[in-house]
Amino acid sequence: MDVIRWATRNGALLLDRLHELGTIEEGKLADLLVIEGDPSRDLRILADRSNLSAIMKGGEFVKCELKGEQAEAI
Repeated sequence: MDVIRWATRNGALLLDRLHELGTIEEGKLADLLVIEGDPSRDLRILADRSNLSAIMKGGEFVKCELKGEQAEAI
């Protein structure tokens, strides 16, 4: 998780957009992924698109294969 956090935050910092990107905070832009598996144990999970259960870009779902309780939680 440190690598994911580091890349996300520092990517925004490098682009001089940390004020609007890079961390999950109220008022910031957010693109979120819901992933099958635990990327903190194996980052390769992120490379396989079939592991992406939902993709949210700018607060809107662009892909959502969640069902039942999973969908209700979001």
